[in-house]
Amino acid sequence: GCLVCWGCEEAEVQSARQALGPFLRNPLAKQDTEMDQIDIWSDEVPLSSRDPPVFERVAVAYALAQSVRLGSLELRIERSIARTRDVPRAMALTGEVSLSNRQVTKMMGEMFGLRHQVNLETDILETPELFWEYSEHEPLYERCRQHLDVDRRVTILNQRFEVMQDLFDFLEEELNIRHGNRLEWVVIVLCAVEPCLFAMRLYQKDYYDIPLGNNATNSSHSAVEFDGSSAPWVGLLDFGRMPILGTLGFLVRHLVVKPAAFLATGLFR
Repeated sequence: GCLVCWGCEEAEVQSARQALGPFLRNPLAKQDTEMDQIDIWSDEVPLSSRDPPVFERVAVAYALAQSVRLGSLELRIERSIARTRDVPRAMALTGEVSLSNRQVTKMMGEMFGLRHQVNLETDILETPELFWEYSEHEPLYERCRQHLDVDRRVTILNQRFEVMQDLFDFLEEELNIRHGNRLEWVVIVLCAVEPCLFAMRLYQKDYYDIPLGNNATNSSHSAVEFDGSSAPWVGLLDFGRMPILGTLGFLVRHLVVKPAAFLATGLFR
């Protein structure tokens, strides 16, 4: 919310803010607060007298409150833009996107949140319902908005949002391309491993005279016995016979079973 004081000194404004402090819910950070003032005696604010009636004061107060609310959003948007200012410069120097998917998503979420607050969540673009009933005071309200450049500032903010949206669209596309390249390398590695596994199966058949596939159960070949010196080849032959299950068995033996046995041996000594 906004506090509008009419004809008050600075000490009176601070006293009013302190009195309202305990009743605030989710107050803005100090760096996000904004203060503004308007000269009610200028020609830009045509009041009827030096002591204007209540509804004229309300019309000026509504316009000033919307301007202050917009100013607070401008401060937050300026900090958000400052965080993305180095991204195009870094891309020009390195030719790469140094941000992760998570960072880009968080920055996009912050931008969309600010854009919704400017255009949807707040009443900056709306005429207060009070002037539907008291329409004779709406021209004064519109005149104050024009004096405070509210509509022009909203237009400038939306133009900045469009530029940031273009930047985030480009970053998202680059990150998708990078992710696609990684998946392509995974496929290439898998395709390169497959011939190696097949070659080991052929080596297993020819050197150790072990049949391949389902013929192993029906073959008359003699079983091959492995002594301790050929133990390292057993894991490789597992890869050759069963590429997937052999890989899982190899990982379980070396990452789970052997470390657990080593720890158990150390504990029971």
